[in-house]
Amino acid sequence: MSRASQSGRVPVPESEKANPAGRIIKLVMQAGAKFFHTANSESFATVYVHHHWQTFRIKDAAFRHWIGSLFYQREKTVPSDEHVRCAINTLAGKALYEGREEVVHIRVAGHGQSIFLDLRMNAGRQ
Repeated sequence: MSRASQSGRVPVPESEKANPAGRIIKLVMQAGAKFFHTANSESFATVYVHHHWQTFRIKDAAFRHWIGSLFYQREKTVPSDEHVRCAINTLAGKALYEGREEVVHIRVAGHGQSIFLDLRMNAGRQ
């Protein structure tokens, strides 16, 4: 039986062990993330989550949670805060310097006398 099947972990090549932030970035890229930014330099990533595309502000906690989940699924451990911060800074730079500039809209709906504003406060939660 292989190491991966015994522990559930996918073995990490020796060349990648020294750079956990690089492993995080690689996982995010392999997941098909698409990056963009707004005119006021906010960085975003759109990723496929639970059978639909979801857009995260890269600096928000919801994106960090998604990264943690992705990493845990692969390695059965969670990355350190420092490695996640390094990866997020690089991904934010990718969105800002390589991604397209896009306009981001907030969803608003009316019903009777009420107005509903979707702040995505529960983004990524079931």
